[in-house]
Amino acid sequence: MTTNPPLALSQFRVLDLTQSHGQYASRLLADLGADVIKVEPPEGGPDRWAWPFAGDVPDRERSLSFLHFNTNKRSVVLDLTTANGRKAFLKLAAAADAVVEDLPPGYLAKLRLGYHDLRKVNPGIVMTSITPFGQSGPRSYYEGTDLVIQAMSGWMTTDGDNEFPPCAAPGDPTVHLAGMHGAMGTLLALWARGEHGRGQHVDTSLYEVMVTSLSSMPISRYSLSGEIVRRPGRRVNTAAVNYYPCKDGYVAMNIHFDHLWERLVKWVNHPVLNEPYWLARGARQQNADLVEEILQEFSSNMTAEEFLKGALALGLPVARVNTFSEALEVPQLKARHWLQEVHHPVLGRISVPGLPWLLRGTPPRVRRSAPLLGEHTEEILREAAATAVQRGASTNRPKQVPPRTPLEGIRVVDLTRAFAGPFASRLLADYGAEVIKVESDLFDTQREGRAGTFTELNRNKLSITLDLHHPDGQALLKKLVAVSDVLIDNYRPGTLERFGLAYDDLKEINPRIIVVSMPAYGSTGPAAGHAAHGTQLIANAGITHLWGHPESPMQARSKSTYPDLVAGAQAALATLAGLHGRKGTGAGQSIEVAQSEVLLSTLGVGLLDYLVNGRVWQPTGNRRAFAAPHDLYPCRGLDAHCAIACVTEEQWRSLCQVMARPDLAEDARFATLQDRVTNVEELDQIIATWTRDLTPSQVAYLLQRARVPAGAVQTGEDIYYDWHLRERGYVARVDDPETGDTEISGLTAHLSETPGRQQMQGRPTLGGANDYVFHQILGLSQEERQRLEAEKAIA
Repeated sequence: MTTNPPLALSQFRVLDLTQSHGQYASRLLADLGADVIKVEPPEGGPDRWAWPFAGDVPDRERSLSFLHFNTNKRSVVLDLTTANGRKAFLKLAAAADAVVEDLPPGYLAKLRLGYHDLRKVNPGIVMTSITPFGQSGPRSYYEGTDLVIQAMSGWMTTDGDNEFPPCAAPGDPTVHLAGMHGAMGTLLALWARGEHGRGQHVDTSLYEVMVTSLSSMPISRYSLSGEIVRRPGRRVNTAAVNYYPCKDGYVAMNIHFDHLWERLVKWVNHPVLNEPYWLARGARQQNADLVEEILQEFSSNMTAEEFLKGALALGLPVARVNTFSEALEVPQLKARHWLQEVHHPVLGRISVPGLPWLLRGTPPRVRRSAPLLGEHTEEILREAAATAVQRGASTNRPKQVPPRTPLEGIRVVDLTRAFAGPFASRLLADYGAEVIKVESDLFDTQREGRAGTFTELNRNKLSITLDLHHPDGQALLKKLVAVSDVLIDNYRPGTLERFGLAYDDLKEINPRIIVVSMPAYGSTGPAAGHAAHGTQLIANAGITHLWGHPESPMQARSKSTYPDLVAGAQAALATLAGLHGRKGTGAGQSIEVAQSEVLLSTLGVGLLDYLVNGRVWQPTGNRRAFAAPHDLYPCRGLDAHCAIACVTEEQWRSLCQVMARPDLAEDARFATLQDRVTNVEELDQIIATWTRDLTPSQVAYLLQRARVPAGAVQTGEDIYYDWHLRERGYVARVDDPETGDTEISGLTAHLSETPGRQQMQGRPTLGGANDYVFHQILGLSQEERQRLEAEKAIA
């Protein structure tokens, strides 16, 4: 009989009260092995009626959105509006480790099921609340949707076509990113509970998560320079960073480094570009339009496959602009067997998207399909009766004084560069881990010209200087690994192996070490060695194809680096799962976070629509099939817009009342959602006539008073001065060694007992922790250190 290996979170039971914003958090916990029990009302929640449906047949057991967000969970039916339902829930809570919920702030407290009620029956319980604007602050009661949050968080003003209204990113990134940070907060709280026995309340705001996940870093950027990043459209800041036409589609290419430029020029072999003048990066920036004309003429004479073959042979970062169907057909995914098979009670055996990480010691897997409504009610209630006393006893003796930060005592060796890796280790540092960043002044430290960005990505860390090409530098790193918990890197596959620092080498030194790698496409498969930036990842995944208005030219589409921040969050989450798993197994493990697979895993609804229905999504701007109105509307001011999204009939009728047009609610053209979708052009014109005389903030204020989701499209300046963010303490201040007094983004998971670092530290000075690490931690003598410095091992 074959026994499955242990799962990282199999020791935890989580009650899931999510129906919208928080579903992905509980899905991630379930994927990592937690027993997640979805608590549903007798008729099911609105999430069971979310578009699209298998076979386009609306039915609560055929929602592909529900399938995506609820795989690996069990379902129990309880009516929490009744005394018996609440009693049964409290019994479940006594046997649970955590509750994840996304209901309006205060709703559960009114039912006497809030955090303070639950801790009476289980002092060790963790409650994670994931809401649009958090549990506190002047906007805490605001309605929020993916469109509204993207509009307010700056995602729509910094990227894309500037000749059309701003455009939301596809695939509900707010729900997925908030899910990652909410799950991370849950694991942080559970880790802290292991130290002091106390549960706590975790508050995660979609709005704050999305501001944090904006690669332009709006708060630090505005704090340092007053700069407001705006949509560039077709304009490129540097030549050879764009989308290029081929005979049968487009490719994405990013050439940032001089040695890659030299390879590209040799391949193109154009007399103008062969001039030495273009070797200077400034020349390529000042004359980008001329270079782009030459490069696009070059690419247009090839098929996409011919361009990719030639560019990849030279090691250039390139990728095809795929649709969802093409994204799933790439040889890399097939070689890695990323798609998985699952049996659904109604749909039968189907292919589903894979998971965002590989934890080789505690491998996550798709264990079951999304549950039918109440499928596991009897067994769950029976289990609760048997385990309540046992679980309560394990968490019922809290210590008096919890530590200040949840990860106090955890040491992380940080071998990351660029965006994704540094963001992952920064998240760990924010919550108290001692993160030691390994740099070398012999090579590009990526500090120049990135003052605000470098600080945001590397705050709260220490810095040492080591040359890992030097045998003695490698030996020092191994000594540091011997007394550390985690090593994280985002080098290309094979790099650490060449240094003798592969996981198999390091576990011989420290069997408890957790090694987290973040390759672009994974460590195996035909694309394992390919380089990629965020632009290649969104092109490869099908996001570029979708992210824009149908009329927007490809060169004006987004070139965002947001995949880096998605991958960083998933890597931090996987690291925490690895730490929890180590408590059970006693051993460390190797964790792989392939950034391309991380991104694809967030697109599950669209991928399932293709896999099950054969439908390939096409760009629709801000309009969606599941809501109308659902768009940006012009307002008074320059490039001023407000997002409005009516998801329910009640919201639609309230919008009509606020516009003083109650007749529209009875108009046959707009009587049902399908009618409004069919007649959306007329509908949008009517709404735009009303919004044009008002500012975006006026529109949002009037509609939010009526419980209609709406939000002003905000710039970085608006976010910097946002009173809601400041009242919640999200804007933090650091004394940076290079830039001085600087304001930066704050924490995304607010823990009531162990809240993370309250006094932020700015960027570390290069090698600023050499004394501490080499002498206090590693015990080097002064003479030995001087020798290693002279030999440039410490450099």
